[in-house]
Amino acid sequence: KAQADPPLLYEPCPYCGGFHPSAKNEPIDSMEDEINRIAEIILSGGTPAHDAGLLSGTVKQLSASMAKGYTRPIEQVKWDTPDADMIDNLTRNIYQFSAAKNWQQLHDMTSALRDGERIVSESEFFDRINAINDKYNKNWLRTERNSAIAGAQMASRWAQFQNDKEAIPLLTYRTVGDSNVRPTHQVLDGITRPIDDTFWKTNYPPNGWGCRCDVEQAPGRSRPTPKNRIPNVPIPEMFKTNLAEAGLIYPKEHPYYNGVPNAEIRKAIAWLPPDNTYHRVLSDNGMPIEINVMHNKTEIPGNTSVANDLCKAGYKDIYLLPDIHAKDAHLRKRYLPDGYKQRNIAKNPDAVISDTDGNKMVCDFKIITGERNFAHRIAQAAEQADYAVIKLDLKQHKLGNDKIKSVVNAKMVELPDLKGVIVINRKGEVIYKAIR
Repeated sequence: KAQADPPLLYEPCPYCGGFHPSAKNEPIDSMEDEINRIAEIILSGGTPAHDAGLLSGTVKQLSASMAKGYTRPIEQVKWDTPDADMIDNLTRNIYQFSAAKNWQQLHDMTSALRDGERIVSESEFFDRINAINDKYNKNWLRTERNSAIAGAQMASRWAQFQNDKEAIPLLTYRTVGDSNVRPTHQVLDGITRPIDDTFWKTNYPPNGWGCRCDVEQAPGRSRPTPKNRIPNVPIPEMFKTNLAEAGLIYPKEHPYYNGVPNAEIRKAIAWLPPDNTYHRVLSDNGMPIEINVMHNKTEIPGNTSVANDLCKAGYKDIYLLPDIHAKDAHLRKRYLPDGYKQRNIAKNPDAVISDTDGNKMVCDFKIITGERNFAHRIAQAAEQADYAVIKLDLKQHKLGNDKIKSVVNAKMVELPDLKGVIVINRKGEVIYKAIR
């Protein structure tokens, strides 16, 4: 039998029905063509664990809803702003959530072919498939799109609140104020607490499916609500966290993730058409920097800083690449220029960029804080890519121009596969480059 519905996957608000007002009347693309194509694969004996077409369609709809909900245009976000980090987090969450959802849906679709030991008839199979599609890609998808709008809206506001908190340290909980507000949220209306208070860890909206509540910055003369006047209201388990602070739209405890290996989620995303796996931030001079949703999260601040410096130096078409496990190293070639030969399957290059003539360069970025690491970092970069881009996060006189040139030129001789080295100072200026 097909997998049973997770208990209370989406518990609709009994008052407003679970619809966010911004999305209530929007049409849903149930992706019937994709579903029918996959159903034919299953009928032919296939057991797909992931499907790029289905995942692309899910990501596209949820991403559009996220962009609609975010209170500032996501295509105009600068690389070094709080919005850039928030949008990266939300985008990753959408891709991972969509991959987990599709894994569960494909499992249900494959299971629909059998009833115990019996293989069902083709007509019964397609009846089951249509019911599964109605569940996943109509009913549930509508709630998920509503959640993307509401979650993105509150996440963008949280980023702004954090940016302003020294000047405006207090926040106030607000409901919509109509007859559809659920009682457990109504009693929170008007509560004012500092932005870093634990109250917001569990009560920052959305704190339930279909929640329409808001938070606003409190006026200057406002005073915090005393703790003994804050009611203890029940919160659904999945929402006992500040999703915006965590950079999430969909909670990590969502039932879609149950039983889905993390490796399968990453593999499903890696199999997407490469153009579907990037989101954009802008450099200081307005040039786009494309960040893959699987780029190493801890390296994004440093690597976008280097990418920004390269944009100012005239380089373009900068793509920060996915971090793909060695077991799936064959998938990297989908993101790399034709004919590029991987150097070490255990290591990922950081970026593909284009020079002023349009030549593509596969690069590894290194940021160093000590002069003794300079030569070693060039050698490390050469193990991962054709070009080493080294940013010196130290005073230039600690190395000196002559030392920089001599070390770079020596490494170019020592490492014949290294095609070039670009050196950037802490001001973001290219101070030396050697290109074969």
